[in-house]
Amino acid sequence: VVFIIAAGVILLRPGGARLQAVRKVFLFLFILGAASSVFFPEAWTWVANLLGIGRGADLLVYLLVLTFIGFVATTFRRFRQMEEN
Repeated sequence: VVFIIAAGVILLRPGGARLQAVRKVFLFLFILGAASSVFFPEAWTWVANLLGIGRGADLLVYLLVLTFIGFVATTFRRFRQMEEN
């Protein structure tokens, strides 16, 4: 829940070079995570167990939901900026 709120605050702030850098870092982490889930699926289960989640697949679903929320927030922000112009 804290991560969702923090991501929302970050994504809904006015844009700029810093926000673009944050997006690139998240994209890099997403690509790294996707590749690691193919090569090291047991690592996701280990991380999930550390976080109190039963399976690595469940952790990936939760991360997918957070990614989708970020996509919706940025799309909403983009449309709002287009309407203002």
